[in-house]
Amino acid sequence: MTAALLCNDIQQFMSGLPSGVVVEDGDVAFNLADSKYSLSSENDRCVLHLWSSERNSVRRVIDLERKSGNLHLTVARLGRPRPSLLKICRCIDPKQPKDRELRRKAHDRLLGRVLLKTFPNFRIVKLKSSMDLEHSFGPAYARGVLRSGSKTFAVVGVNAGEPQATVNGALTVGLLWLHYLRESSAGQYWVSGLKLVVPSGCSDVVRARIKHLDRSAAQLELYEMDEYSECLEPIDTSIDFPCERIVHCPNRTSAFERFAPHITKVREIVPECEVSVISPAKISFRVLGLEFAQANLAGSIHSTNDIVFGQERVVLSPDTEPLLRAFAMQLQKTRRSAKERLWRSHPERWLQSLVAKHLRIINPKFDLDRVYERVPECRVSGRQVGDLLTRSDAGRLAVLAISGDEDMHFALQALDYWSHVTRHHDRSEFSEFGYFRPEEVDQGRPELHLIAPAFRIHPASETLLRYFSPAISWTLVAVNENWRKGLRVVFRKRREDIAAAQNR
Repeated sequence: MTAALLCNDIQQFMSGLPSGVVVEDGDVAFNLADSKYSLSSENDRCVLHLWSSERNSVRRVIDLERKSGNLHLTVARLGRPRPSLLKICRCIDPKQPKDRELRRKAHDRLLGRVLLKTFPNFRIVKLKSSMDLEHSFGPAYARGVLRSGSKTFAVVGVNAGEPQATVNGALTVGLLWLHYLRESSAGQYWVSGLKLVVPSGCSDVVRARIKHLDRSAAQLELYEMDEYSECLEPIDTSIDFPCERIVHCPNRTSAFERFAPHITKVREIVPECEVSVISPAKISFRVLGLEFAQANLAGSIHSTNDIVFGQERVVLSPDTEPLLRAFAMQLQKTRRSAKERLWRSHPERWLQSLVAKHLRIINPKFDLDRVYERVPECRVSGRQVGDLLTRSDAGRLAVLAISGDEDMHFALQALDYWSHVTRHHDRSEFSEFGYFRPEEVDQGRPELHLIAPAFRIHPASETLLRYFSPAISWTLVAVNENWRKGLRVVFRKRREDIAAAQNR
């Protein structure tokens, strides 16, 4: 192919390309939205010149090929004996691993540029998104340091192509990065705080979490970044995330009376099943925390007056009774066997069912008659935590957040539920909706109990708990690793315990 034809084909491709990226050696070299280019075919050589405010590149094009809607150029580079590959990509698909990696690298460059524009008196010491498993840092988050004289800030950013659950986790990574920098720079300089950058319109959960952190421990600043206008907008972190709706407390005694025939029928087949009241017109049957059947009363929205079981919601009848019996037996067998996948499936639900049954193992002062599951329900994206609400004998509300597996975000996910409960409590809505009588609870802030198997508590949890507001009374409760065979507490840690350990 002649140089003129090469230039013509490249020109046609790029003229219809309003945005895209140029990738070389696996890295995003140019974002075409803020870069320029020129083509030349003089001396029978196709020369592509690309430049932006950050870099300048000249490549001689030897050949080209169209692949998957993108343009692959074989180019010669000065000082390199062999040709290399340069890709001109129309767009980045965050669902594809390679495209996701390219988008993250492009975001790193964009974030650096926007930070320098927004904070002109600061310089970026480093900005990276490489994997660091030792310190729990993943490639979805760009991590950096901003410095101006004696002022130093940790920086963490996440791009708009990441799912909401990843954006919600940015504060976890930000606090861990801040803590890591403070420890690694001890005696050299002090890192004042954290500047956290999330995509536009995605900051609600992070904003609500920051409100309940200790501002004396670190200066925390939250920004939303518009990747198109390349602007940072500061977010007011004094505003809470909207509260989840709370429903009226169903009367458990009345519900058991209404559903007595249904309960009797299921327990004849599955004697060990657990019965949970979902609403006055619906109950759930569970085995070791996993639901296997439901019963609905006629007159409800989904009026069936039937018992349904399994994923396909088979209606229980004399003909299907053997199916339910076989299904429940198989469920119990596989749930109890460590060799089966179901043994590890949704461990927080299994552990939650045990904690609810043996509440006073966690705290002897908890009220066994006043324990509620997921009230109010917390629907934060990516959340894998069991929630219980109860009270102590003295009337203090107690929030129990339960994790059955190692999760670095556990502490802040527990904070989500605590904050919802606290706001409803401040409005006296638990008494209004029938969960506690006014005289049964005091007006103090609820206690927070984080419950997990001892060897499944992520090392990040204690670090994150150090940044919680002093107004939050929390206890980290570690239970035995073989809790499936019987629940017991291995150790407890409180804020004062961790503070004392730090001062030794």
